[in-house]
Amino acid sequence: MPVFVSKFGGTSLSTGERFLNAWDIVSSDPNRRFVVVSAPGKRFRSDEKITDLLMECAESQKRAAFEEIRSRFLHIASIAGVFIREELDACEEEIFSLSSKAHAASRGEFLSAKIFAKLSGFSFLDAKDAVFFKDGKIDEEKTGSAILKVFQRESKIVMPGFYGADEKGSIVLFPRGGSDTSGAIAACAIRADMYENWTDVDGVFDKDPNFHTDAKPLSFLTYDETERILDKGAAVLHPEALFWARKNKIPIHVRNTFHPHLSGTKIGQ
Repeated sequence: MPVFVSKFGGTSLSTGERFLNAWDIVSSDPNRRFVVVSAPGKRFRSDEKITDLLMECAESQKRAAFEEIRSRFLHIASIAGVFIREELDACEEEIFSLSSKAHAASRGEFLSAKIFAKLSGFSFLDAKDAVFFKDGKIDEEKTGSAILKVFQRESKIVMPGFYGADEKGSIVLFPRGGSDTSGAIAACAIRADMYENWTDVDGVFDKDPNFHTDAKPLSFLTYDETERILDKGAAVLHPEALFWARKNKIPIHVRNTFHPHLSGTKIGQ
């Protein structure tokens, strides 16, 4: 049976309704058996991303700063029909017990994955137990072995993106947008048939749609063609995600969470 790794970005998970929409997408295809999630992003232009709120909270060390984070997650959880208070309480204590800023920043993805796991019934896999760094770089062999071992046992998994752990077990973050990379690494580990990158655009465009009204999404690109587009500043996919997928010959499918009926852009050899 084919298996897809499906990664959902922050805009795709910014509200409870959007969590439900993402679950509708996952549940519509039994091949979607490994999900990677970002922290909730902006709900509207002037909004703040959860990751930024967590960083501000860690820097200020003011418990009042955590209340907006708590409120956002409780609202998402209530619409998703799940309970998250215990996990929120634990994250708050971690942030105010002199944990690292990296640990604090990672809690957005952690809580997103907890909610999605409760919503979907998929098994939760903490990225700190699956994605390993050595000397500041991904330990490919250890990471691949860990993810594959859990997937062979559980078969339906939700994992937070954006972070892993170093040799001492401390949280290490990918660069911003790194949940794309987490998804690609998971796809490589389980030798997925497809890495789906669900985002808020209809695919990779032939021109920048922000400046060209006639821009059209491309149905297929090679890895090399995609790299050239990313080099020009396109933010539809993190370059490291492309690197891992190309290295392991995993096809990528960029799709719009809000227009799942559209074909998006497939990327491959």
